[in-house]
Amino acid sequence: MDIKLKLTQAEKVKIREKKLKEIEQEKLMLYGLPKTNEENEILEKALQELGINNKTDIVCPRCGNGLILLKRGASGELKCLNSKICIKIVYRGI
Repeated sequence: MDIKLKLTQAEKVKIREKKLKEIEQEKLMLYGLPKTNEENEILEKALQELGINNKTDIVCPRCGNGLILLKRGASGELKCLNSKICIKIVYRGI
């Protein structure tokens, strides 16, 4: 016997809302937003260390992976090695 699942309208809405929430969370992780003040402080400290010593022991405050500094002239970005789904900070020079 073939049994078909029939979802009520409320169940369909709940599933749709859950999926939209997951997509929104993926977007936030993709672009590294929003960052907390604590995360910004950690990234700025790592940026300073990398600027002075060209190395840092500070790890990503979200996932624990290493951080990498990409310089482009007077500007650049500091980002997690897992950058597609994590955090980054962009800075611009004069």
